[in-house]
Amino acid sequence: MDTITISEYLSRKGIEFSERNGELITKCLFSDCDKDSRRNEAHLYFNTQTSQYDCKKCGATGNIFVLAKHLGDEIKDIALYPPKSTVKESNKKSTKNIALTSEYVETLHTALPDRIRIYLNSRGIPNTIINQFKLGWGEFYGRKWITIPVTDINSKYNLLKLRKDP
Repeated sequence: MDTITISEYLSRKGIEFSERNGELITKCLFSDCDKDSRRNEAHLYFNTQTSQYDCKKCGATGNIFVLAKHLGDEIKDIALYPPKSTVKESNKKSTKNIALTSEYVETLHTALPDRIRIYLNSRGIPNTIINQFKLGWGEFYGRKWITIPVTDINSKYNLLKLRKDP
């Protein structure tokens, strides 16, 4: 199956947007929160890399799959960014499933650079929280990310949330 970008998906749906700083911006598709906005003002922001969205006015959040469901499309009809045609061959890496073990999470946590720890501290996240929740640092999808391990109800690591290198 071919993949499409969020901009391709919005274009296919006839949704007008502007692009600024790696984000697509459009009027909110989930509520009437933009009905009182000026003509060129919009509050729904899409990340062009992850296809995740966030309405800065009503708080709606999600990804391309949630959006497609909301707009009445079948999930099988879309796929995530990036499209095969835009991926450079040199950037392609074999994908492998990595077991999300305590040891792996600890490896990511110990790899957290001091500059990222200082950045997190400046954002109000103290070292005690960084250490308690094992915030870390790793390379995924060809880039470096802050990693946030998420546990299930049994305290077993379930997934990693990734945040851009500031």
